[in-house]
Amino acid sequence: MFDPQKLSEAEYDALCEYAKDLFVFSATESLSVNDPKQYAELLRYSEACSQWSYALDAATMTIDPEECGSGDPIRVTISCVFQGEGKSRCVDVADVYFTLEGMDERLGTVVWFPERDSWR
Repeated sequence: MFDPQKLSEAEYDALCEYAKDLFVFSATESLSVNDPKQYAELLRYSEACSQWSYALDAATMTIDPEECGSGDPIRVTISCVFQGEGKSRCVDVADVYFTLEGMDERLGTVVWFPERDSWR
């Protein structure tokens, strides 16, 4: 099973970078066309966001090998962090799912606004 605790900082960063690339590609090529309202919401968050946050862990669900590759599923949660009045607020805008094996083929899937999604 995939264990993110065993990753070096460079490996962790590379997986988050891969997730970021999938996030950007999926937003511009898919979300913008298939769900313009959510895309507009993502753009509003992006404009107001103080910084982006990435949290990587082993996914506990079965994912489609044709979409994500075979092997242990990985989830990277991408969040907007908003700073204001001495406190910060965080909104999860996407969960990116992929596998190490699927990375060579640029496979993965993005779940937008995962706190609202019922299949997670």
